[in-house]
Amino acid sequence: MHILIRLVTPRPMRYLFIGLLLAIAILSCKTEITNTAPTISDQDFSLVENPAKNYLIGRIAATDPEGDKLSFAIVDGNTDNAFSINTNNGGLIVNSPEVFDFETSPVFSLTIEVSDGNFSEHASVKITLIDEFESTYPELGPCELKRVSSNWVGLGIPRLEGFTPSLGTVNMPVVFVDFDNVPATKTPEDVFSILQPAAPDFLDKVSYGRIDLQLQPHFEWYRLSQSSSHYGFGLRDGAAHKAFIQEAVDSADAEVDFSNADAVLVVSNPDAMDIPIGPAFGAFNDFWAIKADGNHMYNGVTSGYDLNHWGGIWLVHELGHTFTLPDLYDFAGGHGFVGGFSIMGNIGGEAPGFFAFERWMMGWLDDAQVFCHDQGEVVIHIDQLEGPGGTKAAIVPLDARTALVMECRRKEGVDLLMGEEGLLVYLVDTSIETGNGPIKVLPNPQPDAPLAQGEEFNYKGISIKVLQAEDKADKVRIIVP
Repeated sequence: MHILIRLVTPRPMRYLFIGLLLAIAILSCKTEITNTAPTISDQDFSLVENPAKNYLIGRIAATDPEGDKLSFAIVDGNTDNAFSINTNNGGLIVNSPEVFDFETSPVFSLTIEVSDGNFSEHASVKITLIDEFESTYPELGPCELKRVSSNWVGLGIPRLEGFTPSLGTVNMPVVFVDFDNVPATKTPEDVFSILQPAAPDFLDKVSYGRIDLQLQPHFEWYRLSQSSSHYGFGLRDGAAHKAFIQEAVDSADAEVDFSNADAVLVVSNPDAMDIPIGPAFGAFNDFWAIKADGNHMYNGVTSGYDLNHWGGIWLVHELGHTFTLPDLYDFAGGHGFVGGFSIMGNIGGEAPGFFAFERWMMGWLDDAQVFCHDQGEVVIHIDQLEGPGGTKAAIVPLDARTALVMECRRKEGVDLLMGEEGLLVYLVDTSIETGNGPIKVLPNPQPDAPLAQGEEFNYKGISIKVLQAEDKADKVRIIVP
């Protein structure tokens, strides 16, 4: 008798067995993965001569088919170590600023290597220097629009002397005052924190570090003799405003030293609604000056209820007046002249940085940073207004009191929230009084007023075109018939 034994494998086990055989087969195969070299092409960059150390010229473009991490190196042409490169992202950087002189070496040629760790490729990179116009004072004559206004605030070169200095250290004692009908409920320290550091920091940025506002607070409330409505009523009257400031100074004189003061700030209780605004005060002579400790102060500022709305940069606007700058908003209402440009217009504007012409007036821009062009065709690089160095403005004089001004605005510094970036063009007329449009943004004072690359603006036969918009500069062609 024969017994036949048949082993039967369950179907699920059969599938598992087949899968195992397939896995073994796959693992036993030799798979060959192909790695290819990265891709890089020849590239061109431009750079305005005399750049700052560590200035980023641009980034070398390269790709890898497999997405491998790339590294970059300069392998030839780096004379005098003029350049350095970020090995991780290909950023080409200024290493030796003194080498970048247009008259000596207008063009640099580098060989750049890019590697994925296995393979490498090379490309030629050309850096062309842009000649920076090195304007000097005698050439600026037609663009130095003369002051015409008889007011103590007004545009013109040079600015009116005898008022708050716009360069160096500005000493400004701060006196806090309240009133019988509106006694202070906040501490002077709390109120002062609205102003410090906002106002000094703003001025430090827009002046490129050329002004150092030293607010010198005495943290005590001084009670004035009249109600808040009495002082609020007289804000628009020069004699009443002077009396307001002088009373505050006299109240604090025993404890505050005014002997070295360049101007004085009187901070009213910010809850006093009867003092709606905070204007600046200016005196032409000793009779009108504010006097204390043997010192004659020709400027003062008083705060009002609107400090709660504007915050600390309100003081920058009023200090602009003590530097003799006029109001750029429309006294008839609105901001139809300059829109949101310059803090002397709309304090809450999206681009509150002072205009280049205002900065030139204040001495924050050197003459060599202003290019004056009154005839023919020229191509010029205008560097962004925010940040030190470079050519900051091109001016086309129209007559002894009017000119077209061009400046490069970017979303940086105090202009971080501005609308469109680009070349801002505006008309300056030194014969127009404060609040009536001594500066007018062209063609309109809207956030999109700056010209973008390729855009052109014509004014009375003068052609202005942005040939190239760079990261921190505009290349501009100006034709004056």
